[in-house]
Amino acid sequence: MASAVVGTHVFQIVASKPAPSFEGLALALCGVSFVAFAKLAFDHAAHRATRAAIPPLLVFQLAVGCSVPTFASLRGKFVQADLRGPIANAANLGHGILVLALVLLVPANTQLTFALLATCMAIALAAVAYLLFLAPREKKKKQQSLPPPKGTHGGGGGGEDPSGDAFTSLHHDDDNIPPSSSSSSTTTTTKKNADAAV
Repeated sequence: MASAVVGTHVFQIVASKPAPSFEGLALALCGVSFVAFAKLAFDHAAHRATRAAIPPLLVFQLAVGCSVPTFASLRGKFVQADLRGPIANAANLGHGILVLALVLLVPANTQLTFALLATCMAIALAAVAYLLFLAPREKKKKQQSLPPPKGTHGGGGGGEDPSGDAFTSLHHDDDNIPPSSSSSSTTTTTKKNADAAV
């Protein structure tokens, strides 16, 4: 219990930072839990089972104390408000079924129990790694593949390409500009001089 309380304080320290990375914290928690269960699964000799099990279990309890608020924060960040309740209920139901199955399995085969737990942590580790590293890249690629907004050329927000439609239309507009007032006055003066000469 004390180790779980320490884990809660670890979460509070991370959450107090200006830009906390809950995905990174969740990745670390899954990794620590995987190592703890893997050690319990493959280092369970009878003559040292109790002594060898204490450190991994304490580390796992610390991870549990930190994981509850961490994954709640991730659920609030990535899940829509109307789906958070049903997803939390489904997660609690799955957790209860898993705990019941493990309680029934532990007396029969301790090594298999911890091996299954290590496998679950490995799957969670892969899922959080995808959320942290691959999902942002896929989102960025999807945004880049979207067509540019209407009224822009080439998707750029700066100057137009001289070969583009805007530059061409500008030159077409120049052809339609009426003669200036100075040109009109010059033509009038020339006509008056011709009349005077006659």
